[in-house]
Amino acid sequence: MYRPLRIAVLALALGLAALVPCRASAASGNILLLVADDLGIEGANLYPTPPRLATTPPAAPVPNLRRLARQGVLFTNAWATPACSSTRATIFTGRYGFRTGVGDALPPEPDSPAPVLPLGEFGLPRAFAGSPYLLAHIGKWHLSHGTADPNLYGWPYFAGPDPAQTGGGIKSYFRWAKTVNGVTATSTVYNTTDVVDETIAKIREAAAADRPYFIWAAFAAVHAPFHKPPDTLHRHDDLPADGGKAYNRAYYEAMIEALDTEIGRLLQAVDLATTTVVFLGDNGTPTAVTVPPYLPEHAKLSVYEGGVRVPLLVAGAQVAAPGRKAGGIVSTVDLFPTILALAGRDPATVLPAGTVLDGVSLMPLLTNTAAGGTVRAFAYTERFPLAFAADYHRAIRTQRFKLIANADGTEEMYDLSADPLERVNLLTLGLSVAQGQKYRYLRRTLNGLVPATAGACCAR
Repeated sequence: MYRPLRIAVLALALGLAALVPCRASAASGNILLLVADDLGIEGANLYPTPPRLATTPPAAPVPNLRRLARQGVLFTNAWATPACSSTRATIFTGRYGFRTGVGDALPPEPDSPAPVLPLGEFGLPRAFAGSPYLLAHIGKWHLSHGTADPNLYGWPYFAGPDPAQTGGGIKSYFRWAKTVNGVTATSTVYNTTDVVDETIAKIREAAAADRPYFIWAAFAAVHAPFHKPPDTLHRHDDLPADGGKAYNRAYYEAMIEALDTEIGRLLQAVDLATTTVVFLGDNGTPTAVTVPPYLPEHAKLSVYEGGVRVPLLVAGAQVAAPGRKAGGIVSTVDLFPTILALAGRDPATVLPAGTVLDGVSLMPLLTNTAAGGTVRAFAYTERFPLAFAADYHRAIRTQRFKLIANADGTEEMYDLSADPLERVNLLTLGLSVAQGQKYRYLRRTLNGLVPATAGACCAR
């Protein structure tokens, strides 16, 4: 049964009990990056969705995220990659997967042939070298297999599921192997709650030291396994504790609510006058919990919109005229230069010479209050499980049109304005003159970005 009043009172009580107000750092420019796992736009309840069938369950309520969106800019055309690791690599480096070699979700087996993120890749924590920022990565890593790897890749502090044991998802949200700076022990704290607890502790530490902070808080939620969260965090207390696959969608929605509840608790520790918060999903909704009118075959692990279009919002200190929506196309590679810009750092002065940066700073969209606008002419995404040349799926889009190119030579083209669910491949109908011009632009741009025959890490 739904008990909105109970949840509202409980959420407030949790917040007041757990959070003595934090003294904001005297330095401005705090940055909090929140990454939800496997949360597509249809699950986030932040966006208008196509008409649903009468039997389709409503999207899970996310009042805290909706409130945060009203305090910032909600991006309506944000692209990630179809999988966890590949998106995280784009954020960490600002570079496409064909440059880093990470084009899919990293399997849990350390001896898997799938490449991990090369240790030599220049990532976000190294870009903060010499700054006063307190840096921390909390939660899911999923870019390599070593227990101490997050520290080796530049994070002074890491607390989250053991990278050597968990891979893409933890086996249980209630009992899991937690690693803190290379030391692992069993945790029985609900994982989403633990990420928030750790993040609040680091915010407090930065405030006590009067330092700005950049914290990457990566939730395991709402990735499988789909388990019922603690009843205090959602309104689905009538769900069985273990109802099996038949309850996957209900558990998924309860996990989204629990995530939102805990983000609400976290935000009570955040001073938005001195902090910019970035929230996004890392890829689309999993096939197992996709509901009509969305297609399971267009979900996570595909380069269709259901696999790559994700919620993205930026709110807080460095956002002008909050409450806006930005409809221009953006990509998760753009977060690398944006985060540096929020910290007052120029990628040109911190990146190693010769490094190709694919991201474009979103600062013009955060500070320019004019309607519309974009920072890029096209967005690109990809999936290649092992080697880029062997098996790949690539997609490129302008504001309206999208082209998908596959390793088997097949192509698809969609008018996303008229056909957002990608039901009609324009290439099967015969293109109009105008559509033909758009196709040639997309194909030319795609080939210019990276040839289909290139190997992984082909362009530095």
